[in-house]
Amino acid sequence: MHFLTRNKTITSAPFSSFEEEVERRTRAGDTASFIYIVPTGAWAREFITRIVEFASPRAIRLPHILSLQEFVTKLHQQVRPYKRIISDAEGTVLIELAMSELFAENKLSYYEEREGRGRSLPIPKGSFEKLASALVAMKKRGIEPKQLREDIKKVEAAGTITTELRRAKDLHSIYERYEKKLGSALADMYGAHSDIIQYLSLPASEHSPLEFQQITEFFRRSYPEVRDVFVGTFIEMDEPARMIVNAMSMADDLNMYFKVENASTNTTLFASQQEFIEKQNIEGFRKLESVSTHSEIASRGFPTILPEITKRLFLYSDRRKEKMKTDATHCLHHFTAHDDRAEIKYVARKIKEIAGNSNTALSRICVAMHRQDDYG
Repeated sequence: MHFLTRNKTITSAPFSSFEEEVERRTRAGDTASFIYIVPTGAWAREFITRIVEFASPRAIRLPHILSLQEFVTKLHQQVRPYKRIISDAEGTVLIELAMSELFAENKLSYYEEREGRGRSLPIPKGSFEKLASALVAMKKRGIEPKQLREDIKKVEAAGTITTELRRAKDLHSIYERYEKKLGSALADMYGAHSDIIQYLSLPASEHSPLEFQQITEFFRRSYPEVRDVFVGTFIEMDEPARMIVNAMSMADDLNMYFKVENASTNTTLFASQQEFIEKQNIEGFRKLESVSTHSEIASRGFPTILPEITKRLFLYSDRRKEKMKTDATHCLHHFTAHDDRAEIKYVARKIKEIAGNSNTALSRICVAMHRQDDYG
């Protein structure tokens, strides 16, 4: 594990992990100086709960532990405060309504409405999911309805009418109607990305004092006290979101760190992350080693660090000690945990460790359990 940063004055990471640094600052009563961006809202809520329990019985200010979507949403409030960002589920409903209206107006030629569908989807579920995925893919790439229409006109000018052309025309009609339904009061997450990018004229140049000042003021309006931003490991980060997060790293008096795994140990598993690292390197981010290297751990000795590992893996509780032992073959790992959640989290981390350190394909890792149905 290592970190990426743009700050040229930092030669090594001043911490061994984001989680430990957040806990250390919380212990000191400091929850305002950092933002910790994690992949999902569920992960953020769980970690906030853990931090609050960790600080008990002292009252603490709620830390900035956010999903990437929550981080972008707060920034977007400065750009378009009158817009509400809708969820993916709400976006799906708007696509369905757009299709229903177009079917009623006989404006679709490729897709066929299901007869007697009642309240079900206007087209088969599989086809609808592919349609929704196609719209999301276009929004991710910043393709707007007018651009799609221009491409369609070029194909039509060639005089060739194909099934793909009919499909593209239907996609354009649905996309256009969907955007119309969003109007000026709503935005999906990709629309929010677009609003911020246009507002800040991204990508920004770190050599432009004017853009530097604009980004600093923009970030400080939302987070005046933050000095460090920790970005957790993402399997994949959409390009518009990466552009926005990178731009925030240019704010004055701010250090931003990205956590990345050691992709060289399993190139297949970490292929997307390796691509992310290469893009970040091009934009001036460089690698920092974590404080706790393998040599340091070896010098401390495994018996010394084992209690710390056990505590972190099992969310240690004073009510009950968890037990873990490894048999002599070092191939089978036996353990017990105080609840199903802790057990599943340990298994997930163990799988990640095996895949990352030994370049083992995921399909060759086996997990055996008693009464699988008990896990829901």
